[in-house]
Amino acid sequence: MIKHGATEKSLSQRFGFAIACITLLAFTSIIAAIFVIQQAGTHAAAVNSAGSLRMQSYQIGTALLTIQSRLISEGEAFDVRRGDKRLDKLIGNFSAQLDSEQLYDVRRSDKNIEPGKSYKLVETEWKRRIVPMLNQLQQFQPGSAEYNALSNQYLQQVNQFVDNIDDFVLALQIDSEQQIRILGLITLFCVFCTVGVAYGVMYLLNSSVILPLAELVELANQFKQGNFKARSNNPNRDELGLLAQTYNQMAESIANQYERLEKTVAEKTAELIQSNLTLEFLYDTSRKLAGENNPEVLRSILLKLQEVAELKYLLLCYKPAADSNYYELVNCGTTDNIHPEQLANAPSLLASMKVLPNERVPAIISELREGQNQYGYLYTELDSKKGKSEWKEQLIQNVADQLAASYSLQHQDAQERLVMLFEERAVIARELHDSLAQSLSYLKMQITRLKTLLKRKADEEVIMGVSNELQDGLNAAYRNLRELLNTFRLQITHPSLQAALDTTAKEFAEFSGVPILLNYNMLAKKLTPNEDIHVLQIVREAVSNAVKHASASKIEIHCDEIGGNAVTFDIIDDGIGIDSAASKKYHYGLSIMQERASTLNGKLTIEPGKLRGTQVSLTFTPQIMTETPENKT
Repeated sequence: MIKHGATEKSLSQRFGFAIACITLLAFTSIIAAIFVIQQAGTHAAAVNSAGSLRMQSYQIGTALLTIQSRLISEGEAFDVRRGDKRLDKLIGNFSAQLDSEQLYDVRRSDKNIEPGKSYKLVETEWKRRIVPMLNQLQQFQPGSAEYNALSNQYLQQVNQFVDNIDDFVLALQIDSEQQIRILGLITLFCVFCTVGVAYGVMYLLNSSVILPLAELVELANQFKQGNFKARSNNPNRDELGLLAQTYNQMAESIANQYERLEKTVAEKTAELIQSNLTLEFLYDTSRKLAGENNPEVLRSILLKLQEVAELKYLLLCYKPAADSNYYELVNCGTTDNIHPEQLANAPSLLASMKVLPNERVPAIISELREGQNQYGYLYTELDSKKGKSEWKEQLIQNVADQLAASYSLQHQDAQERLVMLFEERAVIARELHDSLAQSLSYLKMQITRLKTLLKRKADEEVIMGVSNELQDGLNAAYRNLRELLNTFRLQITHPSLQAALDTTAKEFAEFSGVPILLNYNMLAKKLTPNEDIHVLQIVREAVSNAVKHASASKIEIHCDEIGGNAVTFDIIDDGIGIDSAASKKYHYGLSIMQERASTLNGKLTIEPGKLRGTQVSLTFTPQIMTETPENKT
């Protein structure tokens, strides 16, 4: 992996080098131009100075000719000293011009090349020939033969001297032209180099920046669209190459993570589907077990469990009754590991298999246990191709727990029914003792009295009185027997107390013609089956009394919750009301109602209505509301 600070061909370095090259070329061109311009200015001054030398040479010759002509024309009247001074001045000006600042660079230049060579020639001829000749000329008297001879000699040589000066000026011009030409070549070279560097920069920009950047933009667009397989082909070892390699690594990592996430999502989805199927199966199992629990229902549950958990074989061994010493079997699938028919009469064999090593028993054995009670076993063999998993074991155990709870409820319901049967038998015995047995004892006493009267040959009127009392006692005993039979034959076949009360109201309304209104407002309370029977008996007795004895035109039954836990049942009629003889007239019915109220640990009140009629009220706290958490467990 290439780190950012270790790129082999850094774009910033390459572009920086290109910019440095362009800057260097521009700087070189500028320096060369400045140098050539400076040299051109120096040569121009030298050309001017050289031109003035040419003029001064002719001025010296003109001064000599002027002296000669004025001597001829003026004679002795001409002031020779003035002519000599002017000549000296011209000679000094020439020497000063020859050594002037303008010609300093020329004097310092190489003597073997032009214009240094030309300058040396002019300087040598001036100092070695012209100046000595003029100095010698000034030693003679103007107008003399020697003076005239030397003057003519200067005039003859001045043309050659001026030609040398012209050569010097020409050399200066040629040198200036060469320097300007060199400047042009340098400038042209710098321009060509700058263009080359600029082309190289453009090529580098296109190949190393624009194209890789466009590729990265295209990769980013594909990445945004969800294509994680696109990769960069940038082989460069620069910043963008590093960025491309980093993108490839990032895309590879994200693609791997995306694949792992897709795999995880697929696994979780499969688990969720399996969980939904499992929950649906458990719900359906719970619903089925809440209804009738027979072998067909159990077989359908086992078949569904075999399908959901992918099992090879299932065997359910359960007790048909709480006190049963044998097991009933329900199985599905095939197995070679056990013999199911041996387990019905010897359920301990299946229990012993539970403690065997797993390698000998390739199956799951779950107990059907609720608390301290054991109701059987659920034996399951897994498909070797599918293998064992935790959720399958949990599902099998949940089904076993539901089956155990169902059997526990069945056994508990059977026990409750047995308790109810014993309670009803106790009530029957008590009612027979309190009503029919007392009536028969009274009749037995009356018969003994009648026999005594017959032996004594008592009056016929007395005997008829005793006989009438016997008749009334028999009628009362028969009536009590009918009431007891109606009471003891009553059973609740409806799914709830509300439905049973509604049926009772309709039943009495049909044969009596009295409208009976039921107002049931007990939504949050639940009564035990024993409480349902006692409440229904009390309501029926109260409604029967209102129909038979109160001459009511309307009866209302109100079932309400009061306080925090208690419930109340009010039977209200608009009849003639209850009088003081009611305790005798309804002795047995009212006493049975009081007994039932006492059994419920409740209170029964019978009192006149607010306007007219009678109101019978039963108030008690349901057993389920009085149970503590410890009792419930």
